[in-house]
Amino acid sequence: MVVEAEMLNDDYGKLFQKGAGYKLSLREAAAFTLEESDNTAINVIENPCMANYNPRKAVWQPLMPTLIQSIMRSL
Repeated sequence: MVVEAEMLNDDYGKLFQKGAGYKLSLREAAAFTLEESDNTAINVIENPCMANYNPRKAVWQPLMPTLIQSIMRSL
């Protein structure tokens, strides 16, 4: 996974300091998210999930809780 400029968030965590273009695995992003509540890491994980988002649909069910459960099972 690659951190993109629009994913950077300096509110919590330190991943944003690595800057856009930084590469990390899903496991590393999950660790940043769980250990530091890192907002940039959350954005990195969430970005592929949002690729299926269609604003024209009447109902949108976020994939994030399911994704986090899957990540936790795989760790």
